[in-house]
Amino acid sequence: MKPRAQGWSDVSCSPWARTSQKDHTLTYQAAISGSTAKITVTTTANSTTLRVANAASLGNQLTALATDPSTAPVDQTPDYMVYPRDSGVRVTSGPGHVDIPWRWVMPIASQLNA
Repeated sequence: MKPRAQGWSDVSCSPWARTSQKDHTLTYQAAISGSTAKITVTTTANSTTLRVANAASLGNQLTALATDPSTAPVDQTPDYMVYPRDSGVRVTSGPGHVDIPWRWVMPIASQLNA
């Protein structure tokens, strides 16, 4: 296992998911296979994937958080949690997480619901 950079969480979430868009060009992709969702964050040089178990409803939950401010955060512990932040939505799964900027929430939800 490669050593982690100081201050970053487990290897299932890379520092690129936390980097400001001013620093790197970030793209986000999502797919679901069975009930396991994968959210991939890609920079110009690297990518990382967060795997989310038992996430068959994740796309609908992201849509609800993006379209209805009164939607409560999602707590599907121990599999995952989803909650809004000022800059977007955070999805946590196990020791890792990914921050999805607001402009990417609906595209990710659509990919998960496809």
